[in-house]
Amino acid sequence: MPRRPHRLIDFSEADGSPWFSETHGLSQGGVYISRGALSANPGARIGAPQLTAVVHEGDPFEMEWREPDTGRLHQTTIRPGAVHVNAGHRPFYQRWTGQPRIMVMAFDQRLVDQVGETFGGKTGADIATVVGQRDAEIEALAARLRRELIDGSPQARLIAEALSVALLVHLFRTYRRAGRRAAGKGGLGAGRRAA
Repeated sequence: MPRRPHRLIDFSEADGSPWFSETHGLSQGGVYISRGALSANPGARIGAPQLTAVVHEGDPFEMEWREPDTGRLHQTTIRPGAVHVNAGHRPFYQRWTGQPRIMVMAFDQRLVDQVGETFGGKTGADIATVVGQRDAEIEALAARLRRELIDGSPQARLIAEALSVALLVHLFRTYRRAGRRAAGKGGLGAGRRAA
């Protein structure tokens, strides 16, 4: 299958993108939190330069998408609260109608590398792409981040940064690709556990 041109939505840019209309935004310490609506998409390879976690907020809609590594086609009903996770610079084919409302948490490479180092040098590329899954921890963090996004005070920015780092740790713990387990640091080695 020939590769189609792709679109990267850069959530670090204040003026946004023609494919995403932001209604609320906050950035702090390498974290970019945005709420808004995506444009209708008749079919394109879409991604972001940042590792992203997206929580869908609007009405349910049908989404067609292809796994970035295999090209396998899926048809998924996306409901409010559904989570979408994708590594930076990993665009993949997606198609939907309407203008889905979303909340995006995007992480710059420096922060991803900093957290990945605590997982044995993992990177954003070690995070699997997931679409339309439920994840209670991401949903809870997103709910708290919504409040801080609306507040917008300097204190809210600090809270948002801390919550976002906790979210990034969760992404590495939960969505690391199979066969890419981080080496543990500390604790008892295999020999000492057996004793």
